[in-house]
Amino acid sequence: MTILDQLEQYSKEFIQKGYSEEMKYKVKADKNYFLKISPLSFTKKKDLEVKYISVLEKEIKFPKLVEMKFETNSILSLYEWIDGVDIRDYAPQLTGEELYQYGMQAGSFLKKIHSLSIEEISVNWQEYYIQKSKKKIHSFRKLNEDFAEIETFIDFIQSHQSLLKYRPISLCHGDYHVGNMMIELETKKLVIIDFGSLEIGDPMEEFNRMIWNAQLSEEFATGFVNGYFEGEQIPDIFWKLMAYYMACDVVGSIPWAINFGDNQLEIMFKRAKLVLDWFDDFKRVIPKFYKGNNSEKEGNF
Repeated sequence: MTILDQLEQYSKEFIQKGYSEEMKYKVKADKNYFLKISPLSFTKKKDLEVKYISVLEKEIKFPKLVEMKFETNSILSLYEWIDGVDIRDYAPQLTGEELYQYGMQAGSFLKKIHSLSIEEISVNWQEYYIQKSKKKIHSFRKLNEDFAEIETFIDFIQSHQSLLKYRPISLCHGDYHVGNMMIELETKKLVIIDFGSLEIGDPMEEFNRMIWNAQLSEEFATGFVNGYFEGEQIPDIFWKLMAYYMACDVVGSIPWAINFGDNQLEIMFKRAKLVLDWFDDFKRVIPKFYKGNNSEKEGNF
């Protein structure tokens, strides 16, 4: 019998972290394991995880999937346990150069995910994402929140839908940012967690989470971008798409935050103001947080 078959016999410690619908536990069996209990709505994501995880583990450090079990109302996923610390808690003891190097590695890991050969058929990404952005805008407008700056984001989104034309699709992590990264205590290696959100989409959409990375460290965020492009010239379309997807993320974050109280809502409003500052109200193509060689390059949308 497997560990999941005998789960009731083992001690479990609930882990309070993140905002996912999934429940997380530390399981103490013959050794420690990490358990995630997901709703059945995660079935498609879990199918992708099972399909591609064995290839990814050759390239990226992350907790390996030990076993998975589908039950009537949930999906149980058991992973190896890695002793580590959230990179956000570890960052204060790092130098700017060390943060840059971890960012480089994180960006390189993301590129490996996006470079994986997939079998999934391409969708009309522009049509799909325009509808997605419309839903985000509609959800915000229903709130009647007094935050005029959001209109700047909405105007930018609606006037730059053409950026979505002819976008390629790839395997995507789905939630790739510092909140899902840790440093292994023994080796000090960067570990990526939460591959249960895998999806198929425009690889550039993953950069909507750059807000979190840049808030932690401009050096980390700069390394992240440079690591992704591996020393190659960074194309203008990248900066424009990152701005577009970050704008969509900001608009969508306000209705989401309402469910978690005034404090979370205030955090999202502050993030929105920060993004506007980084992009000078979308008059600047390359955000201020990027400190790379072409950070002063002129350009417009």
